[in-house]
Amino acid sequence: MRMFNGLALGAGLFATIVSMPTQAQDAAKVAAIVKGLDNPFFQYMQKGIEEQAEADGVGVTVQAAANMGDATGQADRLTAMAMQDFDCYLVNPISVSNLVQALVPVAQKNKPIVNIDSTIDAEQAKAAGFTISTYIGTDNVAAGVLAGEEMLKLVPAGSKVALVAGIVGDVGSNARIKGFKQAVEGKLDVVVMVSADWDREKALTAATDILAAHPDLAGFFAANDIMALGVQRAVQT
Repeated sequence: MRMFNGLALGAGLFATIVSMPTQAQDAAKVAAIVKGLDNPFFQYMQKGIEEQAEADGVGVTVQAAANMGDATGQADRLTAMAMQDFDCYLVNPISVSNLVQALVPVAQKNKPIVNIDSTIDAEQAKAAGFTISTYIGTDNVAAGVLAGEEMLKLVPAGSKVALVAGIVGDVGSNARIKGFKQAVEGKLDVVVMVSADWDREKALTAATDILAAHPDLAGFFAANDIMALGVQRAVQT
């Protein structure tokens, strides 16, 4: 499996796709399934996929989950796309496992599977009889470390901080939290961690409760921007 850092879906990716010995380049068709478009990050992901496909003369169809928690709906959309005649499948799963079974018929047709951003569990994929052709994503541990280092600049040593994670078990969320903890270990006091499921309102509620329990809290680290906006509202209230 080839691995790339970064989420820029540039010419290199689509050059790889259209060079597959399936059909002529001008007939290549790509299917993409992303997380919920309720998050602007995935709106930009969709835009990047579509713009680069157009630039490279590749046909692309993008489907998305109804929201960030719609794991079953996302799998159903991919199942429907797997029945169609695409040359390659780009997948951005909600969880490490929710798209595994939907990818089985894709693999049986020997179509390349490109995993974007959030990872598919390699062992579960292997057990289902397929492997990921290419992975393109960010180093989420490093991102968490950067956030932790920035927090150290903003609050005094020994300050209390709280962590707001995404969906329980999400690989990206776990990696960002891990990186943050690594950066602040022994320097800040992490008093609590909660999961807010990538949801702004849940993050608002969780942060409000945390502030009530820890009025001397100095800062929050949220594992994505949507939850950070919820935390911000709690702090400003």
